[in-house]
Amino acid sequence: MKNIFGIAGQIGSGKSSAAKVATKFLHCTSLSFGGMIEEILRKENVEIDRDHLQDKGLKIINEIGYTGIAQLLLDTYSYNNRNSYVIEGIRHEDVSEYYKKLFNGFYFLIYIDCPIKERFRRIKGKNYKGIVINALDDLRKIESHPVEQNTTTLKRIADIQIENIGSLESLKEMIINNIRNL
Repeated sequence: MKNIFGIAGQIGSGKSSAAKVATKFLHCTSLSFGGMIEEILRKENVEIDRDHLQDKGLKIINEIGYTGIAQLLLDTYSYNNRNSYVIEGIRHEDVSEYYKKLFNGFYFLIYIDCPIKERFRRIKGKNYKGIVINALDDLRKIESHPVEQNTTTLKRIADIQIENIGSLESLKEMIINNIRNL
């Protein structure tokens, strides 16, 4: 079995950038909770925006639980144990713990941390999945959704914590160095 890396962090922390770096470095496939939910919404002919993504994710969690959505991601992407994977968008401890047990010593959680003012600076004025963030309160409102509320608890259980306050190049170096050191 190859290593599986889960990527967690708050909105705008650099999860997607970290996942891209890890995927390229490991020459592996990236599995994305957001991408899976987007595909479900497309099949249902629903507009893909932050509200619909969060609400659909919460509905799935309410229907099948955290371990259910964790397994659904693997089933959606036809996971096999012969390859390494990067799983982007871990948002709850139960999902990470499910993978830790399932992959028995081959799963590592990477938490990307970034102060809210820096995250706001990065996404201010951009159309962020259907919502334009113009004020710090806009970001706080998005993060108050139930699917986002447990994200910070993942920092406590992460195998690797990365403080992403610098450039994309420094994030790349930190991701690669930490993966090498495992």
